[in-house]
Amino acid sequence: MNQKQLFYFSKVYETHCISDAAKLLYVSHQVVSKTILSLEDELGLQLFVRKNKEMVPTKAAVNLYPHTLNILQEFSLVESKDFILAENRKPLNIMCSYDSIGLISTDFFDYFSDRYKDILVHIEEMPDRVILDKLNKHEIELAMLPGPLDYYKYETNHLISSSYRVLVSKNNPLAQLETIPFKALKDYQVIFKGSRSPLDIVQLDSFKKGGWNPNIMVELSDTHYAFKLVYENKAVAMVLDYMADEADSDLTVARPFKPNLTKSMYLVNNANVLLCPEALTFKNELLKWFSSH
Repeated sequence: MNQKQLFYFSKVYETHCISDAAKLLYVSHQVVSKTILSLEDELGLQLFVRKNKEMVPTKAAVNLYPHTLNILQEFSLVESKDFILAENRKPLNIMCSYDSIGLISTDFFDYFSDRYKDILVHIEEMPDRVILDKLNKHEIELAMLPGPLDYYKYETNHLISSSYRVLVSKNNPLAQLETIPFKALKDYQVIFKGSRSPLDIVQLDSFKKGGWNPNIMVELSDTHYAFKLVYENKAVAMVLDYMADEADSDLTVARPFKPNLTKSMYLVNNANVLLCPEALTFKNELLKWFSSH
C-alpha cells in the first residue's frame, strides 16, 4: 500500500466516479481503475460497488476513508516540512453550530490545552446543513449540533439544554410582561437565527400550530447585529438564555416564551466509524467536563 493508492482512493470516494476522479488527478480512467483494483487486492476487501458509472462505497470504504485522510495529511506535513513549525502538534478540526461554542466554559480550553499540548484544536462555526454535509463526507470527525438528528446515522452525546428567551428593548411594551405568549408577538418583527437546522423547522411549525405565524424581519448568524436591532427597538429577537446574558442589560430584557421552548446541543460523530486518537481524547474530556460542571 502506498500514498498514491490512498490518494486515488480518496478522490474516487469523494466523487463516486472513476472518470471525475481521473480528471481531478490529471490521469487516465484506466490508471485510476487499476490503482483502485490493486488497493482492493492488497487489502482483500471490496471498496466500491460498481453500478453503471457510479462507484458506490462499501462499508469497508466508509471506515477506511477518515483514516486515509489522516495518513495523507501526515504525508503532506512531512513533505512540506510544516511539522517543524507545528512542533508536532496534531490538528483536530471541529465544527459547531453558530454561537454554540459559548456553551463551553473557557476553563475547559485552558485545561485541555495545558494537559494535551500535542493537540491543536481548531473550531469553526458553520450553518448546521454545512456541518452535516461535512460529517456525511467524513471531512470532519466531531461537531456540535442541535437535535433532532438521525440516531442511526450519528452517535450523539447530550451536552446541555438551553431555554429560549424573547429579547426586547426596555422601551418595548413587551418588557412589562413576565412571560411572552406567541399571540403577544403577532404585531412585532422577529429576528431568527439563520441556520435552518431540522430543529428550526420543527419549532417554526410549532409556532404556526400555536396560532402564531412569525413576521420574520431577517434571519441572522451574527448575534451582535441582532442585539443592535433590539437595542434600537426595531425588532425582537429569539435567542437562547446564555446568549441573552451577553446583551446589554441596561437596554434590554429577556423574557421566556409561554409555553417554554428549549434547544438541546449534542456532540456528534458518525456512527460505526472509529475516531482518531485526538478526536476521541477531546470527546472524552468534553463529556467528562460537562458531566462534572
